[in-house]
Amino acid sequence: MLDCSGEGPSSNMTPDNIYSKDDEENVFKSPRQPSKRLRVCMEMVETEKNYVDLLKLVVKFKQALGTEISQNGFMRRTDVAMIFGRFEPILELHEKIYERLTTVLNEANNILSAANGSKHDDINLDFSQVWIDAKEEMKRAYPQYLNYFDTIRGLFDKHEKENSKFHTFCKAKESSPEFHRLKLADLMIKLVQRLPSVVLLLNEIAKKSDSKLKSTAELASKAIDEVLKTANKILEKNDNLICHFSKFTDIESIPPILVAANRMFIRELVVSPIASTSSRLSQFPKMKLFLFHDVLVITKVRSEKNAMQRFATHTSFASLQAKKEDRINILIIYN
Repeated sequence: MLDCSGEGPSSNMTPDNIYSKDDEENVFKSPRQPSKRLRVCMEMVETEKNYVDLLKLVVKFKQALGTEISQNGFMRRTDVAMIFGRFEPILELHEKIYERLTTVLNEANNILSAANGSKHDDINLDFSQVWIDAKEEMKRAYPQYLNYFDTIRGLFDKHEKENSKFHTFCKAKESSPEFHRLKLADLMIKLVQRLPSVVLLLNEIAKKSDSKLKSTAELASKAIDEVLKTANKILEKNDNLICHFSKFTDIESIPPILVAANRMFIRELVVSPIASTSSRLSQFPKMKLFLFHDVLVITKVRSEKNAMQRFATHTSFASLQAKKEDRINILIIYN
């Protein structure tokens, strides 16, 4: 207005050159958006943070439960250890993973907030390597929980139904604001779901990455898959071992020397004697054979009333006339 009035420039006017042209461009330039790959990485970090928070919540519940039990004694400490004892190693592991992921994410945010650059400047930031580096620790922490999840959940449900004080304590904690209406049973299954969900995110990162980062994401996905396979192998081995020892429990008064974890069970078969030089054997209408890799156990069926049949007791040994390398021991059990 002063210029138009002809009075000349005012001394209070701001100089035109207080901002440079570059500054003006930066002021009006919209913030750079992260690449599609980085968005998936950000989702990974966010879900990891949520996961760590959930684990901390369960560990905090365990500590509060321990304090309550020390005062009222409504639950055995061994049961508490069985249900909640495997959470802490997994929490420690994922706190480290989250810290490493956050370090990489902070670097990405610094790149995005820089004055000059493009959204593809984060091309060298590798989130997947964090999971590769944690593979051995995951192998130590997860199988111990995954293999016993059914037992853990079953014991928790049993106390929830039969232990009124434990039920009341759980409901009181679940109603607190920090639980956000979540149930302990839901939190416990999160540990089973977490690694498969990370694999999905890594596969998505691989699709949106080029060359080296794609290769690293694929390796990270394989590393987690290896952790899950290791847990499954241990579970299968435990199941086989339980099945294996159940064969020994079927045989009444079996000699302890025969009960061995490394004795492989092959097959069982129900047979009926047709002819025999022993009058005692012809008295048995039915017998059962348990074939292991080095021993054949022949038993008399004592009772068929129960689903878990019991077999007879006294023992003697004989050897087959065969080549030395093909020789197999026979255990005959009879009354």
